[in-house]
Amino acid sequence: MRVTEDRLTEVLVRQEPGRHLAETNPVAAMLVESTAATYPLHAERIRHAGRFFCELLCPGDGGAATLTLPVVSHTFVREEHTTEAQMRAHLARITHRDLLLGLAAHAVLRPSRPGRGRDRLGRDPGECEAVLRTVYLLVRMHEIQEETDALERALNV
Repeated sequence: MRVTEDRLTEVLVRQEPGRHLAETNPVAAMLVESTAATYPLHAERIRHAGRFFCELLCPGDGGAATLTLPVVSHTFVREEHTTEAQMRAHLARITHRDLLLGLAAHAVLRPSRPGRGRDRLGRDPGECEAVLRTVYLLVRMHEIQEETDALERALNV
């Protein structure tokens, strides 16, 4: 899982990242929508962050792994009780492997400053935790999907 400068730029200049997510990766779309339903007060921010990360990690052009239901279900259950500190630590480790992915996560998770509108997360800790959990789960699911796909390729050779 690598984010290139071209890919990041492409996603950033789009009007609505992840607009066609339901067609390109329905399982990822289901995850984003179910997470948004879990946190109804923060659904808009979750959808925005989730679609952005899905678009960033899974372009739908065959270049990246498409999330599958078994991987999403397994990861969701496995990571259900991950603490906020553990999620932040994992995303920090990601930054060492993929600087652009780490910077994108940091930008989405950074609280907004007064006078800047609602471009980023507000100061509501519940909203911060909900978006953090969404980003973390998407990253973990893509990592596990890549591992699963590699294992399947190795076993089918």
